[in-house]
Amino acid sequence: MKHLNRLEGFSLVELMIALVLSLFLIGAVSLMYLSSRSTSIDAEELSRIQENIRFATDYLIRDIRNAGFDDVEGLSVGDVSEVNAPFAKVVDGDRLIIRYAGRGHCAQRFDDFEVVQNTYFVSDAGTLRCLGEVWNGSTFTADDDTFVDLVSGLSGISFKLICADGSNGSSCGDSCSKGDANPCTGARIRLDFPGLRSMQGNANTSRSIELIAAFRNSILDRMYQYVMDQE
Repeated sequence: MKHLNRLEGFSLVELMIALVLSLFLIGAVSLMYLSSRSTSIDAEELSRIQENIRFATDYLIRDIRNAGFDDVEGLSVGDVSEVNAPFAKVVDGDRLIIRYAGRGHCAQRFDDFEVVQNTYFVSDAGTLRCLGEVWNGSTFTADDDTFVDLVSGLSGISFKLICADGSNGSSCGDSCSKGDANPCTGARIRLDFPGLRSMQGNANTSRSIELIAAFRNSILDRMYQYVMDQE
C-alpha cells in the first residue's frame, strides 16, 4: 500500500511531448482540410468559368455570323444601305458593333423585320453586355431597357476583324462594308477570365480563350462574286 500511494501522474517533460505531438496532429488535420476545401472551391470556380465560356462562345458566334445579312425583299433601299456600310465595326479594340436585318435585337423579343444593331462590350463590373438598337429611318435608337447581361466574371474582352487576305485588321481597318477591296470575313474574339485563387486568397494568372466568328454573309457574297467573275 505504501508503494501504491507513491504513484504519480505525468511529468512535465511527458506533458510537453504530448502537447507537441498533439499540435503536429492538429496541424496535419487542418492542412488536409484546407487543401480539400481549396480543391473543392477551385473545381466549382473552374466549372463556373467553363459554363460561362460555353455560353458566351455559343451566343456570340451565333449572333455575329448574322452580320451583314440584308433581305432586299423585306427592307427598303435605304435600310439595306445601313446594313452594308458598315455591317461590322470595332471601337477601341474592346467593343464590337454589328448590323443585320432581323426580327429583334439581342435585348428584344421577335418583332417586325427591321435593321438592328448589337454592340458587345464588357462593363466595369466584368459583365459581358449587349446593347440592342433599331434603325428608325434616320438613326439607330434604343429603348430604356435595351441592355442585356450575358455572362459575368470576365476581366476583359478584345475584338479584331479578320480580313480576306488573312490579316487581323491591318489591311481592312476597323470597319467592314460590302464592296470593300479587302472585305472582312470574320472577327477574332478574346475573352479574359480572372485566374483561380490560391489558399492564401491571391489570384493566379488570368485565363483567356480565343474564338473566331465568321461573317457568313460576307463570305457567301465573296464566293458568289468569284463565281460570277469566272463566267
